[in-house]
Amino acid sequence: MYDLLSEERERVPRELIAKTETVDVKTPLSKVLPLLGRYPAVIVRKNKEYYGVVDSRSIFRAGAPLKLQKNQSIERYVSKVPSLERGMQIDDVILSFYKAGVEALPFAENGTTIGVLDRGTLLKILLSLRLLDGIRISEVMSTPMIAVGDRIAMAQAKAVMENSRVSRLAVLHEGKFTGMLTYYALLKNYAHSEALPEMKSSRHSPADVEISKAVEPNPRSASQDRDLAYAARSMVENGVSSLVITDGRDTPIGMLTIRDILEAVLARRRIGESRVFISGLDGETKEYEAELRGELKQLMSKIEGKEIKMDYITMHIKKVRANRYDIKVRAAIRGRSTISAHVTDFLLERTFKKALAVLRRDILEEKGRVLAARKSDRFRVIE
Repeated sequence: MYDLLSEERERVPRELIAKTETVDVKTPLSKVLPLLGRYPAVIVRKNKEYYGVVDSRSIFRAGAPLKLQKNQSIERYVSKVPSLERGMQIDDVILSFYKAGVEALPFAENGTTIGVLDRGTLLKILLSLRLLDGIRISEVMSTPMIAVGDRIAMAQAKAVMENSRVSRLAVLHEGKFTGMLTYYALLKNYAHSEALPEMKSSRHSPADVEISKAVEPNPRSASQDRDLAYAARSMVENGVSSLVITDGRDTPIGMLTIRDILEAVLARRRIGESRVFISGLDGETKEYEAELRGELKQLMSKIEGKEIKMDYITMHIKKVRANRYDIKVRAAIRGRSTISAHVTDFLLERTFKKALAVLRRDILEEKGRVLAARKSDRFRVIE
């Protein structure tokens, strides 16, 4: 089913490129949102030249309000990402998706954009090349999973997502997991005042509407003991970009996204013995790469021991405004889950130090849980 590429070539064939819509940068966001229900991303042009893409992730990062102004343009929501080129090696394709953090990337042939390659198709390619073999979900998934009760309002859910820097939330009813809420669902259902009858009145706003109206019931899930190839097939076959990960008792314990999968593959193919991978550096920050890498390696050496081993650490840096940085650091703990820290602050060094402190704290907490579990096993009474 997924025999799409020859392992010798490891390139993206033209037939896997999907069509999409192209719009001008001044197009109202209210007209683009319906297109995102049909396409993973929309290509944007400015002055008839390629400018970037808009997708649900770029809208989330820009912090779109629940009630949009009727003629608000898409310009502030554009991700200015480079195009993929015909003939690129698969490692470079994976790296491009990892750096861009979008649903789909433009694909150019002889300098002309002919469509997009979406992340679901990229998963098919990874399956075809057997790049996911030998990796368990528990080694890659993100923990903890952020959960909210189903009675909170839309505005509250949006605030939780933005504060936690996640685009999806697990939803609980009386403490029991009942569904998933995505940022795109908030926008799709509630961005316009006419979306709900009760919101036509000036007395109501998204703050008054419970999230239960937008929750996706029965989201796809997988056990932490399954392998990554199984998870990728489930995502592809069900058209989803994330899975709820459960323990042996079907209790949600984490989340697995396509980005988690790409990061795991990229790390294993590109990091090598260093086990540290840094992305997002630009002309201003490139000079700090060696220093940042050294501190990440030092963290690994101090924490590792008999109780815990680390497969790799990845760090992605994004400059969001002058002297303000967004840093996401993830540590893959061998045989267990992936722990992440996400910090936005002023000055690169200060932001890095904060992210490292959060990551260190969470890893040590995980180390403590490992020790407690082993101690419990050591004194378990068998009846």
